[in-house]
Amino acid sequence: MAGVEIISVRLSCAAAAEEVVGLCLAVLAAAPAGSYRILGSAAHPGDVSVQLELGRAGVKSPLGLRLAQVFENYGLVSHSLWHELRPGCNRRAPARDSIGKGPAA
Repeated sequence: MAGVEIISVRLSCAAAAEEVVGLCLAVLAAAPAGSYRILGSAAHPGDVSVQLELGRAGVKSPLGLRLAQVFENYGLVSHSLWHELRPGCNRRAPARDSIGKGPAA
């Protein structure tokens, strides 16, 4: 497994969660089935996250960047890359965005 890309938004209004999920589904319509999950926080009803399987380790995908852009209209956004930790294999180069413009935010 290369890792996961997680795009999260803390909504300014928890009632907007249903609208955000609808937008997620529209953006993800072309994504392969099983390559993503839409999650809601158990502790904060206004938190929504999308988890994408990474195609290339250390690179934010165009799909993830698009979701982050959509989420910016609704609240505070976090967009991060995660990789599996294994003994002896935990050194990674800094992540880059999908267009290779340096360290990912």
